[in-house]
Amino acid sequence: MSTRDATLDIAKGLAIIAIVVGHVLRGLGNAGIVVKDGGGYLLADRAIYSFHLAVFAVAAGLLVAGAVDRRGVGPYLRHRLVTFTWLYVLWSLPLGALQVVFSGSVNHGKDWATVLNLSQPQNHMWFFPWIAVCSLVVALWRPWLTRARAACAVLVSMALSLAAWGWFGPVIFLQGHGLTAFFVIAACVGLSAFQRLRGRLGVWHELPVFLAATVAWLLLMVMTPAAGPTYSKLERTVPNIAVSVLATCLGVGAVVAASALLSRVAVVSETLAYVGVHSLEIFLAHTLATAGVRIALSKIGLTDPILHLLLGTIAGVVVPLALWGLTRRYLPWLWQAPKIWTQAPLSR
Repeated sequence: MSTRDATLDIAKGLAIIAIVVGHVLRGLGNAGIVVKDGGGYLLADRAIYSFHLAVFAVAAGLLVAGAVDRRGVGPYLRHRLVTFTWLYVLWSLPLGALQVVFSGSVNHGKDWATVLNLSQPQNHMWFFPWIAVCSLVVALWRPWLTRARAACAVLVSMALSLAAWGWFGPVIFLQGHGLTAFFVIAACVGLSAFQRLRGRLGVWHELPVFLAATVAWLLLMVMTPAAGPTYSKLERTVPNIAVSVLATCLGVGAVVAASALLSRVAVVSETLAYVGVHSLEIFLAHTLATAGVRIALSKIGLTDPILHLLLGTIAGVVVPLALWGLTRRYLPWLWQAPKIWTQAPLSR
């Protein structure tokens, strides 16, 4: 095993699959294949969005301290900020362009002015400006250096996330901050502490945590209006935000515990970890595949929601992995910024 705990990659694998499922489901709702106002749809939508992005925020935050200490603040930020900017611009434009060209087939057609306005992200691309801001602030502050810094960072980030929970700003850098506390707290904890904790826990610790967190999460999702940090349909009252925060924490805990359990099953863990390692590629390209499957099935008269969910999810995971495999050698810039921009020049 590498220095990165396999549990994190498995958790990312589960989370990216949940993201794909969520986008497939919303695509079906927008296309009228399932009823968007139906109780089952609304519950599934809230449940999926209650945890998947928070898992990524935690996984990304845990890796910050080690990367900054190893590379240095400047090189780390250069690599991260250039990469996020590159991917945001590179993928926003073609994703938006396809919605213009195929406006008669996709759920939400766009015009060229909207596509070229990068201050308003296309679909899920808002995640890159958000994580760029978090990476910048946390790397400069380095809250893991002292307890005082950590306490300050945790308090400020919690206040920000509570204030922003369920609110989605109109432009980049103002979106997604309900997730910020998860990133910051994870950065304060760090990968080393996480791995030490993992080393002390066995299956008889992980299984009860998984069962308890999952049952509690399910009860909150069914019995309350709990919703995820970026779920803008939430009625933002104090009780609703409180149960939402609790549900998201339980959901993240359940995913991490499930990942720890699955890490003990070789075939399953290797597959999910592989998906998690390549979650960025899936995140970038999955909507192309899911929309393509939905349009193709609809064209031939197949409208069964279960079939759409199954084939759409498989395509949303497999097609980006295949695309990455076909292009990584000759078109690596599809998945990462040119190295000449991300790497600091060698000292003479």
